[in-house]
Amino acid sequence: MGYVDRQSPKYERILWFSGVLVLQIYLCVTFSVATDLPVQIKLHEQAQVTGPSILLGEIAQIQAPDGILKQLQQVRIAAAPQPGKSRTLYQPHIRTRLIQARILPVSQMRIEGKQITVQTAQYIWSPEKLLADAQDFLRQQFGNRSIQVRPASPIQSMTVGDTDARIEFRWVSAPPMQLDVAPVTVEARLISNHKPVARQNIVLKPVLRAQVAVAKRPLAVNHLIIPADVTFVEADSKSEEDGSVIGGMTKRAFTTGETIRAKDVKYPVLVRQGDEVTLMVQRGQLKVSAQGRALQAGQYGQKIRVHNLVSDKEQIGIVAGPREILLSGKN
Repeated sequence: MGYVDRQSPKYERILWFSGVLVLQIYLCVTFSVATDLPVQIKLHEQAQVTGPSILLGEIAQIQAPDGILKQLQQVRIAAAPQPGKSRTLYQPHIRTRLIQARILPVSQMRIEGKQITVQTAQYIWSPEKLLADAQDFLRQQFGNRSIQVRPASPIQSMTVGDTDARIEFRWVSAPPMQLDVAPVTVEARLISNHKPVARQNIVLKPVLRAQVAVAKRPLAVNHLIIPADVTFVEADSKSEEDGSVIGGMTKRAFTTGETIRAKDVKYPVLVRQGDEVTLMVQRGQLKVSAQGRALQAGQYGQKIRVHNLVSDKEQIGIVAGPREILLSGKN
C-alpha cells in the first residue's frame, strides 16, 4: 500500500467511508440483538380457563422481553367453551391470532406444540348453596337473623365458568310488609361480567326460629310463670314473642314438657300505683325486706319507682311478683 497524505482529499474520503462502515456494522449488530432472538411460545398440552375468552397467557408459556410479554399474554385466541366443556386449538389458528394482534412479526416468534385442549372451569351454585344465600337475603331484608327458609318448590343448580360471578336476589313482586309463614318468591340472578347469564324463581317458605318455653312441671291456670317453671329450646315459631313468657300468667293448665307460646299467657299488672308493696334485697342467701309504696304501675320484669317507707327514700326496683319489688344492693 502506498503512502497517503493525511491532508489530501483521498485520505478524507477513506476516513469518511470507514466511519460509515463502522456505523453500519454497529447498527446491524444492535438490530440483530434486538430482533433476531425469537419470542418463545410453548403451548401446554392442556389448560383450564375461567373467563369468557381464551388468552394466550392461559394456554402457553411465553418467553419475551418485558416490553411485549404482557401484550402477548393478553392476546385473545378464541372464545372459551361452555362451563365443563372443552375445545381443541391448533397451532395455525394460534399463529393467525398472533398475526392479527400485530405486536411483532410472527417470523420473530417460535411456537412449540401442535395443539392444546382447553377446558372452562365449572362453578356450580348447588340448591343447598342457593337456599342458604336466599335465607341470608331475607334476613338482611327484614333485619332478623332468626329467619330460616325451606324450599316450597324444587331449586335447580346454576352453573358458570367465571370465578368473579355472583348471585343476586330480587323480589318477583312487591316485598311483604312483614314476614310470616306464607310462601314468598324471589328471583335468583347469576351475574357474570356485570350481566345476568342465568335466572330462576325460587319459592321459599319462611320459618321463624325462636327460643320457646317448655314447662318443667305442671302449671295451673292463672299461674305466674317464673324462670324456675320453664326451660327453653329452639323450635319453629309463628311469633318472635314465643320466648317472652316469663312474667306471664297462664290462660290454661300445662303438663310437664308442654310448650308454652306467647298466645297461651296474659300479662297482668302485678303492681298498681299507690299499692303497698314488699321491697326485697337479695344478697347471696340473705334476703332483706321492707315496706314501701309503689309510685308507678308495672308488669313482671318492669322497672318502677317506689317509696321506701323505712328509709323515706325514693328508689328504683323491678317487679318480681304481685306487690313484690326487687331492689338492687346498690339502692
